[in-house]
Amino acid sequence: MSLLHVPLPYLLLAVYLLSIAGFLLASYLLASHIFHSPSAWWGATLFAACCSTMPAAGTSLLLMDPYLTARSISTPLSLFAILGCLDRSWKRAALFSLLTLAVHPLMGIYLIGYLLIFALLDRQQTRAAIGVCAAGFALCVLIKFIDLRVPVSSVYREAVLSRDYYFLSRWHWYEIIGLIAPLILMALASRMRTPSRLARITCAACVLIGSTSFLASLCLVHANHPDLLMRLQVLKSFQMIYALGVILLGGFVFSYVWSRSRGMAVLLLLFAGAAMFVGDLQSYPASAHIEWPAGSPGNPSEQAFLWIRSNTPPGAVFATDPAIFHQPGGASLGFRAISQRSILTDTKDEGLASLFPDIAPEWSQRANAELDLNQESDQERVQRLQDYGVNWILLPAGSRTSFPCPYRNAAIAVCKLML
Repeated sequence: MSLLHVPLPYLLLAVYLLSIAGFLLASYLLASHIFHSPSAWWGATLFAACCSTMPAAGTSLLLMDPYLTARSISTPLSLFAILGCLDRSWKRAALFSLLTLAVHPLMGIYLIGYLLIFALLDRQQTRAAIGVCAAGFALCVLIKFIDLRVPVSSVYREAVLSRDYYFLSRWHWYEIIGLIAPLILMALASRMRTPSRLARITCAACVLIGSTSFLASLCLVHANHPDLLMRLQVLKSFQMIYALGVILLGGFVFSYVWSRSRGMAVLLLLFAGAAMFVGDLQSYPASAHIEWPAGSPGNPSEQAFLWIRSNTPPGAVFATDPAIFHQPGGASLGFRAISQRSILTDTKDEGLASLFPDIAPEWSQRANAELDLNQESDQERVQRLQDYGVNWILLPAGSRTSFPCPYRNAAIAVCKLML
């Protein structure tokens, strides 16, 4: 960054590390408010650290993303807002809520809903809290009723169906359990006398907002008519529920086990950390588990993208068959972000088209121009791409082409399109 005189990769790393520190600090402070023993405070914090990359059911969200995103910042801010609510420091809760809204508006909206429900339960206004949830569900019904009259184009439906997590009907059975099980556990905890009052209220608020989101998605969000309610992704509220659930579970379990067997408590933490580490390795099989800014990437797709950044003109326009991004390790990489070059469609474009219907037709045209490009002849590639200003093409390393390919590795060939 020219203003700070810090290279962008190092700045991103610094912000990401700061977001992790914020998440852990917020976890510790929340645990210290909810539990009485220091063992529970540290157990909750360490358990949150071990499970920080846990997926929130089938929502496609993690507690903390393994790289810097808007949620990397909004998640700790949300926890600090909840902490302010626990302290009844409403100005602090409002400040962190506004910061969350500025960073991630959608997550900020669900945070404010949770804080409102928590505040009502804290004042023993249970009926009012249930009424807020009922009003939220009624608002979802109204949005659905209004949008039923809006036609849905075939190209928009195609973009929407590329994302299974929008619709509960397309979830796996274990992902559904991932929604229901936390609500059942929190409902039981909210009725027990052993946890502190703050723990019971925290659980009860999670149950109310989670149940409302679940019912709204189950009853109103369907693949046969994707609409605004689908784009609001009401199930994203479970990311906050999971974050609070991990802190609560870590505090409950660790304090109970620590008082009986410290060795068993340590083993539980080691098991949780090892399980998440194995899961991370399976999710990113072609990438280093930790990537430093000055290091050389081991991922062949990333190697090719970095070569493009250094060896092609800034105005270069690329095209590739989308299948190339679904090679091992390729789906998690963003071509534009790494190469700093243009491409007809990137891995995120269909997701953007599913959220913004107006760009779906253009996305569909570009995607169709690239479809099965790996299998075409050079002449057919030129015919399909010449109207889009493409002058470079990415092909699998073993593809046949007479185009000059100044870079080639085990996965990708970077070739100059000869018009």
